[in-house]
Amino acid sequence: PKKPKQPESMPKRPQSSYFIFSNERRGEMKNVYPDKRITELSKLIAEEWRSKTAEAKKVYEDQAAINKAKYHKTMEEYKKTEEYKNYQIELDDFKKAKKRY
Repeated sequence: PKKPKQPESMPKRPQSSYFIFSNERRGEMKNVYPDKRITELSKLIAEEWRSKTAEAKKVYEDQAAINKAKYHKTMEEYKKTEEYKNYQIELDDFKKAKKRY
């Protein structure tokens, strides 16, 4: 059985504080290190994140918390739709079929 695809209108999960930071830094790092590959840039960004203090990370954690609250509010509204109910039925059918195997 194939898992049903999420509806396009379903709200996307919010990014974590690390992803907000890395997306912000990636563009800047590309300019500083134009010869490096994405994987190498990711390692540099991860190292920079690890070396940040809790106060420096707080800006990104606060933004992540705001995004998470918006997501939960949007998701609560979305759960009231018929589309969500239909998706849940498809998902339940998939899980039941998967257990049979």
